[in-house]
Amino acid sequence: MTAKQISAEMNKSCSKKITKVVSFVKNNSYVLPPGNYFIGDPCYFLNDYIYNNVWANSFECEAGHYSLPDGRGFVIMNLPDMSIVNSDDDKYSIDSGSFGIFSVQLGDKNKFTGDGTFHTFHSPVSFNYKNGFIELHCGSKTLTFESYDCLSDDDGYDSVG
Repeated sequence: MTAKQISAEMNKSCSKKITKVVSFVKNNSYVLPPGNYFIGDPCYFLNDYIYNNVWANSFECEAGHYSLPDGRGFVIMNLPDMSIVNSDDDKYSIDSGSFGIFSVQLGDKNKFTGDGTFHTFHSPVSFNYKNGFIELHCGSKTLTFESYDCLSDDDGYDSVG
């Protein structure tokens, strides 16, 4: 998405004020429905009410897939503070100890600092941790995420090429 498309999508989809949230439910599946999503650290995007009142109290230590009754939701992984790169060469910072994929409707456009990416998925999307890598699958597309620490010119390992 271009910066202009991101701004238009966020203006259209992001909840400016969420002051009461029905309880999130933890799901057994790591599959989210088609839609518009933010990928990155939740501290750079989640609505302040959700982040400060719901997130910190409920999800801080437990990875998983959570959703509201209307289907809006997220998949979260707990990771140490680090930098991550994906197979499309997008770079992410983790400062809250969490990384995931979040429905844009749970976000606040005023919090977005440019750290993270926005994606539109036309089919269900799964997000999981496998063999030290985070993988996102949607149809035939796979994005792989890994920490910068895995990237080294010394051993000839090229993780994104």
